Amino acid sequence: MNKVTIDIGCGDNPRDGAIGVDIRPYESCDIQADVCNLPFENESANQIYASQLLEHLNGEEQLPRAFKEISRVLEPNGEFIFDVPFGRTWQADPTHQTQWYFKTILYFLPRDEVARLGWDPTIFPDYYESDEISLELVERDAVAWLDVDWLPLRAFSFLVRQASKIITTDRWDGLPLGGGNLTFRLRKRTEVVE
Repeated sequence: MNKVTIDIGCGDNPRDGAIGVDIRPYESCDIQADVCNLPFENESANQIYASQLLEHLNGEEQLPRAFKEISRVLEPNGEFIFDVPFGRTWQADPTHQTQWYFKTILYFLPRDEVARLGWDPTIFPDYYESDEISLELVERDAVAWLDVDWLPLRAFSFLVRQASKIITTDRWDGLPLGGGNLTFRLRKRTEVVE
């Protein structure tokens, strides 16, 4: 199978070697399409990227549909890598419809995956049938928490980033840490867990 990489929400700057997809008709974009209705065959891509896109979708309708579409288009073991602004960015950008924290991803993963990550899956709303999404969390990362040159704050930023890799509780979501991005790497399962 040929390696197909898709960059959804690429704007006017798609990734090198990727098929650029955006809802707007940018000149350097290859395909004009909505992330909730991708014009690709089932299991046709081995990588999908989305940078600074998902925060523009609403959480109850568009995000579950987007994750379903991405899951449909990815081949088994294919990866979906995306980043979103951390926290309450709608205060700075009125086009942001969802706020992303460490545990926000749990709302859009299958129930058994949520349980595997150590959470009670019954506390998250049923937005979709879990067999429609077959993604698992591989990695999450906090990037550029504080964009400052003052050494103590840079050190604090580094410590928070390292802690985010091992702490799975929602305590981080309540901290007044602004700025920065969260990056997630998901993989499509090769088989659905019953």
